[in-house]
Amino acid sequence: MKEVIEKAYSIAKRDLRQCYTDKGILAGLKRFDDYWARDSFLASLGCCSLNDFDIVKNNLSLFLEYQKSNGQLPRRIDRDIVGLKYLKLPIRRKRLSPRYTTSLLYCYSVDQNSLFIISLLHYIKASRDYSFLKKNFSRAKKAMDWNFSNDSVRDLLLEEGYFANWEDTVFWRGQLLYTNVLHCWALKCFAELAEITGRDSKSYKQLAGKVKERINSCFWNGQYYEKTSRKIIHYFCIDANMLAIISGVADKKKAKKIMDHMKISGLETEVPLRSTYPRYPLWRHSPARLITLSTGYQSSYGWIWVSCLDILAKQSVGMKKEAVKKFEALARKIAEFDGVYEVYAKGKPVKGIFLMADQPFAWSAGLFVYTSNKLVDSTKR
Repeated sequence: MKEVIEKAYSIAKRDLRQCYTDKGILAGLKRFDDYWARDSFLASLGCCSLNDFDIVKNNLSLFLEYQKSNGQLPRRIDRDIVGLKYLKLPIRRKRLSPRYTTSLLYCYSVDQNSLFIISLLHYIKASRDYSFLKKNFSRAKKAMDWNFSNDSVRDLLLEEGYFANWEDTVFWRGQLLYTNVLHCWALKCFAELAEITGRDSKSYKQLAGKVKERINSCFWNGQYYEKTSRKIIHYFCIDANMLAIISGVADKKKAKKIMDHMKISGLETEVPLRSTYPRYPLWRHSPARLITLSTGYQSSYGWIWVSCLDILAKQSVGMKKEAVKKFEALARKIAEFDGVYEVYAKGKPVKGIFLMADQPFAWSAGLFVYTSNKLVDSTKR
């Protein structure tokens, strides 16, 4: 098994580094060869594990370059004309072009600012590049404070429009778990950044505590966190529940109930793991997903990064044996197909007429590297 893990780690490291450019981290090299905020910020956790600090610094700087005066960061920074690229007519732009809205144009993404703060703290703690933090602290604060512009009813929970988080082909809006867990985590991270710079962190710590209370009040159903604050709609949002455990939104008692629900739902044997259960009905999917017969994309397809969150969550609550077992299964999957792919169906990379899983895929490769290093560190304690 050790050889398989080493092989998978080598593959993930290779795939991650293939997505490096002089400006930042690409999401992939085919359909996603642009700078996506969420992909690159989460991938950067793996970069820090490899001590590849320059690429993380460049990536953070790239998004700050296109930060709006109100603090909003772009959802994506394009290298190509996107519409033509998906028609297999790639035309490289003379200049990079930031995108702040979703595919609906009148809604904008709301998870990128939180992920920027989380990525920034990981970079600062790993690299100890305190001069970078000092130089950009005010802009980081603007990024953090921008989140509250999405709390229109002033109840400490963020609202979003259609396609505004990573599930950008599924119709959801309102107060969603994924976005609010990241917001709470970002507040905790920003408080730590403030402490590092010698600034007052008390207000952000208090806000993080209050947001945590609101999430537990509005999303917890007794077994797991619901996808939305409207508890009449029941979906087990696996990625966000795992993030809730990792970030400390969920206490150990709730974490155990979440893991129990994983077993009850028959999800423990899935490798890679899907992001939601049960799968979404057809009407929730975008027309593009219906036309291309790919409604499983953000519903029943498997994602390596979701499995990584599951492993990290298990480790964080003391389920080390279970975490190692899941990690070994994930390593076998990467080694089997000699790559870290975007999505999997029935345990295999998706290869359809209209959808071919991207590879390399930085988001998953980076989180696999990060997870591997976290597991190794835990065995030393």
